Amino acid sequence: MAINKKCPLTRKKCMEIECEWFTHLMGRNPNTGLDQDEWGCAISWLPVLLVETTMVTNQASAEISKLRSVVEKPNLFLVEDSNG
Repeated sequence: MAINKKCPLTRKKCMEIECEWFTHLMGRNPNTGLDQDEWGCAISWLPVLLVETTMVTNQASAEISKLRSVVEKPNLFLVEDSNG
């Protein structure tokens, strides 16, 4: 838990579990690759979560591009066959 930390919103001492922004985060840290199971301020988690979102978006984009290539090849064959 956060000890002697200041709230990024109020700049006062962190209220920890009494604060609505204090959340439990579990998963893999995209910066270090290590498993993470911590309580902390949702505002302070934003940079880590933004990096994770960017990584997932890039992976999804790459998979969509692969799928497009797979779907496009048979369609090109059908177009050429109907013109021929």
